[in-house]
Amino acid sequence: MDKKQFFESFVVESPDQSGHILSLSPKIRQILGSVAVNIADHPIKKEYETLSQELLFRIWMFESICNGGSTTPPTDH
Repeated sequence: MDKKQFFESFVVESPDQSGHILSLSPKIRQILGSVAVNIADHPIKKEYETLSQELLFRIWMFESICNGGSTTPPTDH
């Protein structure tokens, strides 16, 4: 997958099929999870998880703005 395909994969059909929405969270969560698996040092892993959660929350806010405003934040933040 090239860069263009990667970024285009973040735009998906809306659930009601009325257009398209931005869907970053699932793919970013997968990427962050795959990196976390390779961190062996406990303090570094804990800090990485904290930063990952903050990043995912900010991604949720960005998606919410782009998609017309969801009121439900992610449950793991």
